[in-house]
Amino acid sequence: MEGYSPKWISISEAVARMERSERPKLYTNSENTIYWLQQFAGHTPIPESLSFFKDKHRFRGLVKAAFPDYFFTKVAEEELDSLDVSRFPFPFIIKPAVGFFSWVYLKWTVLNTGRRCSRL
Repeated sequence: MEGYSPKWISISEAVARMERSERPKLYTNSENTIYWLQQFAGHTPIPESLSFFKDKHRFRGLVKAAFPDYFFTKVAEEELDSLDVSRFPFPFIIKPAVGFFSWVYLKWTVLNTGRRCSRL
C-alpha cells in the first residue's frame, strides 16, 4: 500500500484502547499474539473466542453436532501409558489439545502394542 506506514503504539496504549471499547477490533497475522492477548485482553471477549478455535478439544465439542461420527477424546499426558485404545477407530491421531507443533503428532494405523498406547 503505497504511502501507508504503520502506526505503532505501546502496550499500555493498546490495553487502554481495548478497555475503552466493549468489543475491540483486532487484526493479527501471528499466533505469537495469543499469549499477549491472554495476559492483557482478559477484560474483553477475545481470549474466550480464541480458546474456541485454538483448543482442538473445545472446538471439536463445538462442532460435534455437525460431525456426529467424528471420534475425539481428551486424555491427559500422564494417562497415555495406561490408555486403552482397543475401542478407538483406526487410524487415529494423537496430538496436543492446544498448540501447533506437528512434531508431537502421532498417527496410529493399527493396534500394535497390545491394548495400550505407548508414551510419545
